[in-house]
Amino acid sequence: MAVTAHWLENIQSPGGAKRLTLRASLIGFLHLPGSHTGENLADALFFIIKRSGLQNKVSIFLLD
Repeated sequence: MAVTAHWLENIQSPGGAKRLTLRASLIGFLHLPGSHTGENLADALFFIIKRSGLQNKVSIFLLD
């Protein structure tokens, strides 16, 4: 299971102009032994989010 994070970052240029920049990063890659039930996938996802220290920062989950 691979989990990526996507966010917008407010970047300020030396001239003072601000712009939003889309950022993305792979935050976890985990082998899932056994069946891929919804419960097992959810446990793996929450494990990765907690290990990354993002449990209080995540607002939306999109699963594909």
